[in-house]
Amino acid sequence: MKKTALTLWLICSACVQAQRVSESEVRAYADLWLSRNPLSARYREKQIIHPEIGSIELIQLGQAHLPLYLIRLHPQGYVIMNSDRRLKPVLCFSISGDANLENREDNALYHLLAVQGEKNAQRLSSTLTTTEALPQWNLRLGLQPMGEKIGDDPGEGDVIGPLLTTSWGQSNHYNEFCPSAPHASDQCDGRVPAGCVATAFAQVMKYHEWPYRGTGAMTHHDAEGNITGAHTASFSDSYHWWQMQDEYYVWGIEPQEAVNAVSELMYELGVAAKMDYEDE
Repeated sequence: MKKTALTLWLICSACVQAQRVSESEVRAYADLWLSRNPLSARYREKQIIHPEIGSIELIQLGQAHLPLYLIRLHPQGYVIMNSDRRLKPVLCFSISGDANLENREDNALYHLLAVQGEKNAQRLSSTLTTTEALPQWNLRLGLQPMGEKIGDDPGEGDVIGPLLTTSWGQSNHYNEFCPSAPHASDQCDGRVPAGCVATAFAQVMKYHEWPYRGTGAMTHHDAEGNITGAHTASFSDSYHWWQMQDEYYVWGIEPQEAVNAVSELMYELGVAAKMDYEDE
């Protein structure tokens, strides 16, 4: 009886080890996955940029969690994949951002992956979990088109693209209505950055194109840092959503009406958030 139990344990252990994914396999899968993903092409100045596989790193977010593969893309972006074939291959990806996996309270990506790691550990420890690899890992079968559901778990095979079409920043064009800053960087063109809170909030409002206009006015007295004074905004003017572009090029010339539309929104949100404006 003991011999039988030991044999079964050895067989199960061998099956589990056999489902670990190597770096070369991850590279091959990610390369094919990107080629089939319509969201992987970025359109910039009428040029289509297709990301390429860069470095691959095995990362551990917690002692009890299975390691994950962090695949950095060139010129930018990343894909995070599971390292076990019994789990769905791709956890998340970005074509325009960089993966920050610092363990900080305000790092949403880290904590989302940590929660997913706990779920993965629970799933693999369950006696109901198969010891066989999921079919999505078999490149010989090919990959289904992105956006189609794979498997029986609702939503786990869906690729949800960015809801926002905008890719806004804080520098030139976005900060046209912001206070002057004598020591601002070149890309800010003599003004303070618009602020990360205003930039994020503005893009969500642009997505909904709401409200048509705000109400009232506000003055924020900034007494901190080297940029001080009263910052006043009137929210009663209408927002020209239709004139706002998805992207503005810092070093280029943009239509003035498009610049005014986005920079007014950014500044008013900065005042509403009581932004502490600084040179950088």
